[in-house]
Amino acid sequence: RRGATIAIVDDGVNTAHEDLANVISWAFDWCKTVVNQRCVSGPGATPQARDFHGTVIAGLAGAQADNTVGIAGAAFYAPIIAERISTGSTTLSSKLAALAIKNAVVHGARVINLSFGCPSYDAECPDVASALAFALSRQVVVVGSAGNTGIAASPAYPASYPGVLAVGASDQNNARAQWALPNGPCTSSLAEPGSNYGEWVDVYAPGSFMVFLKSDVSTGPSAYTGGCEGGTSSAAPLV
Repeated sequence: RRGATIAIVDDGVNTAHEDLANVISWAFDWCKTVVNQRCVSGPGATPQARDFHGTVIAGLAGAQADNTVGIAGAAFYAPIIAERISTGSTTLSSKLAALAIKNAVVHGARVINLSFGCPSYDAECPDVASALAFALSRQVVVVGSAGNTGIAASPAYPASYPGVLAVGASDQNNARAQWALPNGPCTSSLAEPGSNYGEWVDVYAPGSFMVFLKSDVSTGPSAYTGGCEGGTSSAAPLV
């Protein structure tokens, strides 16, 4: 059985991970050179660098099922396209994101996951908007994370662009996830406040107490980790 192809436009994915190696259909690295904390060149062939965020998102979307190890992704029969547009510590390049979105469509993606925000999360990025129009005109489903500032903020982009399914995060009690409340589930000082919300958010999905694939270990029990905060980034690939 094969599901609809999902493109993960994010930072790098550990394509050798035991729960991903058999579902990655194609990988592309748009971030071969970094200048002033921004990826400025591409494209490049696989293998791509193994970054944490992209590996987490790919695993939640499509980690292989029935292989006696690890976890199963939400769409565990879906082929995964992995496109790296950042390193995890670089500022997003809207132009590279746009190239990756268009490239995903050309290579057969039926769903595109965007677990990132424009360089200014509540400001638009026209390059990405143009690429989204192209994807949507091809009847591709586009899913975006709503952000983690924890307030009814102004709409975050690209999640709130017309046609994109904006995804917020819920917790284990089926309420809006709020990770860093004084009595909240996360004790880490790094925990973000909570899921964004508002009329522009289309749907909520689990974003707390997640099990993740690791980017630096590919096999065995140590190839997995977990935490109380998944965020809207982790909620989006579950939709």
